[in-house]
Amino acid sequence: ETIAQLLKSSPETLRLEHAFFLSHFQREASDICAVIDLQMKIRGYSCWYDQESMHITQLGMLEGIRTSAVFMLILTKGVFERAWCVFEVRAAMRLGKPIQLLHEADAAHASYAPLNDIIASAPADVQAIFDDNESLPFRRKVYEQQALLDQICDLTQDERARRHDQVLHRPNTPIIT
Repeated sequence: ETIAQLLKSSPETLRLEHAFFLSHFQREASDICAVIDLQMKIRGYSCWYDQESMHITQLGMLEGIRTSAVFMLILTKGVFERAWCVFEVRAAMRLGKPIQLLHEADAAHASYAPLNDIIASAPADVQAIFDDNESLPFRRKVYEQQALLDQICDLTQDERARRHDQVLHRPNTPIIT
């Protein structure tokens, strides 16, 4: 399939393969994505995560976005300087994907920037994601991560209820609540 064909496909007839697509600036947020990917696996959810994907190409990423229930963008200071991250956000917007925003909350980390600065750095056509989606803070204390991931899983459960015919968790794996 071509990029144009993938972007025109009907979301209602699409078979979902992943609960989440993890979009991030690797140098700044690979640790966050690794934690999220592992914790979601423990909960029984599958993530499209570039470090585990066999197809890290433009078409591969687009297919990952298409076949994920929720697009998750990890906001760090340089995320909108990365062409691939901007491409992924634009694709998710065009495909009408639910978007979950997370931001680095620890000012001691090099990837941190005030959320308003990150929002200001977004291209004009991407700014709308901040009007429609709350960004949740990612923190490194385990109990805070657990609460955050529980909240994110609720979003995915809502999406599964909307698309009741889809299975968003790994087959034969119970969802831990």
